Amino acid sequence: MSNEVFQQNLDDKKSPRPGGPYIIQMLFKEPVPMPDKEKMTAVMEQHIGAVECFCHDKKTAGFAALEHIAEFQDGKAPVQLMVMGCNRFEGKGFDDFLMSQMWDCMEDRERIFRECRRHRYAGGGTPGSGTGKSRHGLSGCTGRTVSHL
Repeated sequence: MSNEVFQQNLDDKKSPRPGGPYIIQMLFKEPVPMPDKEKMTAVMEQHIGAVECFCHDKKTAGFAALEHIAEFQDGKAPVQLMVMGCNRFEGKGFDDFLMSQMWDCMEDRERIFRECRRHRYAGGGTPGSGTGKSRHGLSGCTGRTVSHL
């Protein structure tokens, strides 16, 4: 795997901008059930303040971050956070840039890809098209981050 250093071109007007959606891909060795609504709500509120759960089942959980507001030309809305169900993971399709996003586990990334067989996506951003601008910076840049638990 490469140790190449990547640098963002801030002059590129076509690149994703702050305020757009972000996606996190969490990797697991075994299937992991969706945490219950109360536990998810408590953890999110501890880190980002008041939230409202607008959907929760074993495949999807959705929350509105009430203290993080996206501003649009025609109004405002809370930033949304989504957690998807746990699915099979094949470990394919990760280029050097995506692999470089494993900040906290660079030395272990090959082992993680070898051992992890399940994944769960989580993401957030502004509701709708993702073109809003969060006053509090909760929504980040477009991309795929790989974390391990």
